[in-house]
Amino acid sequence: MKVFLSYNKKDKKIAHEISNKLLGQGIDVWLDKWEIFAGESITDKISIGISTVNAFAVILSDNSIGSNWVREELRIALNKRIREPDFIIIPILLSPCEIHEFLRDYKYIDWYNGDPDGITELILSLKKVTRKPPYTNETFHQKCEILRLDYFVEISGKQLADAKFTEYHSIKALMNIDHIDRSIDCDGIISRVSSTGVEIEREKTTSYSEKWKILPKTPINAGELFSYKIEYLIERTFSIGKNVWDYSIQSPTNLLHIEFDFCKSDIKSFYILHRVGMTTYPEPVQFTRVENKIIWEKISPVFKDTYEFHFEIPPT
Repeated sequence: MKVFLSYNKKDKKIAHEISNKLLGQGIDVWLDKWEIFAGESITDKISIGISTVNAFAVILSDNSIGSNWVREELRIALNKRIREPDFIIIPILLSPCEIHEFLRDYKYIDWYNGDPDGITELILSLKKVTRKPPYTNETFHQKCEILRLDYFVEISGKQLADAKFTEYHSIKALMNIDHIDRSIDCDGIISRVSSTGVEIEREKTTSYSEKWKILPKTPINAGELFSYKIEYLIERTFSIGKNVWDYSIQSPTNLLHIEFDFCKSDIKSFYILHRVGMTTYPEPVQFTRVENKIIWEKISPVFKDTYEFHFEIPPT
């Protein structure tokens, strides 16, 4: 996926902010600052650029409405849309302005009126991901929408075999809730489970799996927001050498934030795969490494898919 971003130079600050956030979520961006070099024909480069992208986003403001360059880019994009019905055109309303007549039929992202999730809406529109809750018979999916999930994984212990998990859940109730069901599968022993904001009833189902019933302190009504924290230790789950940790998207999730802390271990390698069914693909959203910490963040991860985190721990 690659998107051409059209804007007036007076709006370059927001254009560059949007471009960088899209790149951070695995969406390539055609931006004049990055694509046109000194001595090249601006008109030719714009025409070629629009011909090679999957989508066209235009920042609308009083600055851009009167811009001849933006008007020309729109003309080329609309001509492409006529030839290619799947070509995406997304207006982004930055400030109150007269929207071009030929754009009035297109649903726009209302940045001006403070859409709190404008960049997320843009990413979902480019990826064609709906916010509609899935129809499913699985209780957890029906009950909640995860607004943000933060996972902190601290790997330590003898030969770095233990992992301490800390989870912060920010959730919107889709219906009245008195509990949430959760399954935990792992290759180690779960211990030291604690929570804030909820209580947990645990049922061991096999040697390496448990079913949890997560109980809010008070019932949650449909539409209400609530948060809770869970901590637990999984003993003897990792080892010296190559390891993999899977995380499956169990409920519609707006933002997934994961951090690995390898303490004093200088890991040899780290990479992420996106698994769809039985097929895996390289994950386009890159992680950040700060000393022995790995930080990865994904907007709207794909529901029911799995993300594999591969890493190698060298001998101490």
